[in-house]
Amino acid sequence: MAKSPVDVWVVLLAAGCYLMFIVSMVYIVWDHINPIEWTAGGWAAIGAWVGGSATAGALFAALRQTGKTEKIAAKQLKASRELHDRELLEQRRLRQVEAIAVIWDRIGESVGPTTELKLRLERLKDLRQRASDATDQGKKAELEQARDEHTLALGDWFPHYQASATRPLLAFSSAHMLIDDRDIILLLRDLELAFVDLGKAAATTVANCVGQNRFDYTRLDDAKSKVLNLREPMITTVAEKLGNPALKAVRGESHSPSTNPQHPEP
Repeated sequence: MAKSPVDVWVVLLAAGCYLMFIVSMVYIVWDHINPIEWTAGGWAAIGAWVGGSATAGALFAALRQTGKTEKIAAKQLKASRELHDRELLEQRRLRQVEAIAVIWDRIGESVGPTTELKLRLERLKDLRQRASDATDQGKKAELEQARDEHTLALGDWFPHYQASATRPLLAFSSAHMLIDDRDIILLLRDLELAFVDLGKAAATTVANCVGQNRFDYTRLDDAKSKVLNLREPMITTVAEKLGNPALKAVRGESHSPSTNPQHPEP
């Protein structure tokens, strides 16, 4: 862009003033700097001044280079710290995902035998019914003995079934110490409560069947379904909150947090 006439005159005036200042200074000190009248001491002084100027220039260059080196080192240190922080976050993410996977493995080991529990109870129900309906005394006594043996076997087996619930509860404790996402924490609490209720439903069902001859599995089935129905929302939420960001980008998934349908934000 072209300069205006005012700018040109300002530049010329400044240059003229600077030139007049240089000429005036040379005229005033000419007697002192006239090379014809210089002595050896004067030339030595000039050498000292030149050497000092060179030293000062070298020092300035060294300080400038040191400053650049420090800036580069600071950038490298910052990048190293950021990489370290990302690695720690990745390790923590993997540990959280692993903790949730362990919970479901332990739940599978405990929920699976629920089917066996129902089969044992159905076997007891059948033996009781057949013993009650038998008219032959010999056959009746045989069925009653089989019923009692099956009842004792059920009594021996059921504590092992209940003990299998300890491992999932321990896995829940470990996960609660690792998980820091609100939606996942809420789902974990729901899952833990549902799992505890499943254990209570199993104990109540056994007590009703053995003690009261009331073979009703409604509560047991409902409690089991409640536990298993939490699997899908858990998988979806964990994939969204703890999934690998690179994989989510490839799949085109959103990185914005979604609201947990079971626990909406207040």
